[in-house]
Formats: sequence, C-alpha cells, structure tokens
Amino acid sequence: DGKPVRFSAPTLNFAIKELGERGNFERAHALYLWMGMQRSKKDGDRAKYAPNRYTLVSLIGAATERNHARVVVKVWRQALLFEPDMINSEVGSAAITALGRCENWPAAYQVWRDMGDAGEPRNIYAYTAILTVLRESCRWEEAREVFRAMRDEEGVRPDAMCAGLMLAA
Repeated sequence: DGKPVRFSAPTLNFAIKELGERGNFERAHALYLWMGMQRSKKDGDRAKYAPNRYTLVSLIGAATERNHARVVVKVWRQALLFEPDMINSEVGSAAITALGRCENWPAAYQVWRDMGDAGEPRNIYAYTAILTVLRESCRWEEAREVFRAMRDEEGVRPDAMCAGLMLAA
C-alpha cells in the first residue's frame, strides 16, 4: 500500500535464522550487515536495528561451508573488539560449532581462547563444542589443554562425555 513496513530486531533475527537454515548464508549475512547500517532519525548515530547476541547466534549458526568461516571469524572479531558485552558462552559455542562445521579447527580453537582472554566464563557447552571440533580434527594436544583448562574453570566440571571426547581426539 506504499506505507513503510516496520520490523523489529527479533523479526530480523528470525529472518537471518530462516535464511541460514534454507541455505542462503550470503543473504543472511547481507541482512546482518543491513541491520547495522540502519540509523534512527531520533537517535542520530545509533543503529536502529543494532545486532545483538541473538543476531550473532542466528548468523553464525547458519554457517555450513568452508567459505563461510571467513565471515564467522570476521563477525566474531568485530564483536570482540567493538561490542565485548555481546560475547558470551552462547555466542562462543555457536561460533566454535559453526567453525567446526566449516572445517576450520584453528579458528574454532582461537574463539575458545579469545573467550578466556576476554575473561568470559566458558560453560559446559563451549567446552563440549571445542572438544568435539578437536576430536573431529584429531588434535589431541589441544584437546588435552582444553580438558585441563576445564578442570580449572570455576563452575564447570569435566564429565564422562567431555573426557570421552578428549580421549577420542
């Protein structure tokens, strides 16, 4: 009808998730970039649809191919540098899992290390994700280091599944 349509950030997050699940990662990434470029007239310089943690998880979770790993790493680094409050175990474990799917274990391992360097407590899901990636890549030295760090992390206890993943690596 010629009237502007108004979307909410959660609607756009859902659209990114749906695009990714339907194999349109490039379009999901384009929508993510568009969200960050929209400016509100009222707020001046603030992004109207500022990407949040859910946006990151939606986009990162859509990555499936090797060439998608570059986008995941770029988005992760930008969030780490410019929006450190967006980094948590949920976003980190999504990035680790996606990079594992994209067959890029070094980047997944770096995400795990970045979380620790940023002082973000890593939960059991982040540890399970990185141990799974390292097992699939047969990286036993790194898996051993992760398992040792898991023992020292407050609030996380190694379980039989994590021990099995480490041993399988």
